[in-house]
Amino acid sequence: MRKFKRYIGIILNYFSFLFRGIKIKGTNKIEIFSDLQNLINDHFVEELNDHINIKTMEMALKEFNQLPLNIIETGSAGYGTKSSLLFDKYVSSFGGTLETVDIDITKLLSLRNKCTHKTTFCCDDSVTFLKKIKIKNPDFNTLVYLDSWDVDLDNPLDSSIHGLKEFQSIYKKLKKGDVILIDDTPKDTSVLKKIGVQPLNNHSNNDKIGGKGSLIKLYVLEYNLCEILYQDYQLVLRVI
Repeated sequence: MRKFKRYIGIILNYFSFLFRGIKIKGTNKIEIFSDLQNLINDHFVEELNDHINIKTMEMALKEFNQLPLNIIETGSAGYGTKSSLLFDKYVSSFGGTLETVDIDITKLLSLRNKCTHKTTFCCDDSVTFLKKIKIKNPDFNTLVYLDSWDVDLDNPLDSSIHGLKEFQSIYKKLKKGDVILIDDTPKDTSVLKKIGVQPLNNHSNNDKIGGKGSLIKLYVLEYNLCEILYQDYQLVLRVI
C-alpha cells in the first residue's frame, strides 16, 4: 500500500502543472481553544517541545492578542513545526482564515483532512500566488509566513532571492502592525550549532550568514519598511 501511494504521489507531481491554481478546503474538525498559550502548548508536544522555532512562532502569534487573523503561508507543512496545522488551530479558535500555497499537490491532499474549512490550500508557485492574492478580511491584521524554498546554507542565494520576490509580491497588501515570519534565516553561525549544523571553517561564531530572509532583511532596513522584532533561526518582522 505504501509503495502504491508513493507511485501515485510521483505521478501526481509529474503532472503538477495540471493542478496549478487549484484550491481545496480543509475537511477536518479539531479542538477549539479559548487560550492561545494552551493552543501552543497542545501543538508543541513531546517531539516538538524543543524545536528551535517555537519561540519565534509563538511570538508572531502573540503579537495579535488572540484577535482574528488573515494568515498567509507559503510552503504548506504538516511536518517540522507543522505550521499549517498550528495556523489552522489559531483561525479555528480565534477567527480569520488560513490560505496556504505549495507546488506539491500530494502535500496539500495529505494535509486536507488534518485542517478545517477555515484553511484553503492552493497548488501554485508561491510568488504567482502572492501576486494574485487579495486579503480576505481587510479589517483583520495579517500574518505572513514565508517557508516555500528550503535554504541550502552553503549556497543560500537561490532561496534568498525567492524569498525577496515573495516579500515584494505581498508587502504592498499589508498594513501597519502586520507581521512577516520567515523561516531558515539564522542570525549567525552560533544558531547553526543549536540545530547540529557545523559552520564552515572560515566563519567565526559572530559571522552573519545567508538565509531565506537575508535579502528581505537588508531590503526592509534600507527602505524603512519593517522593524525587526526578533531573529534566531527564523526572522520576525513587523510592518511600520
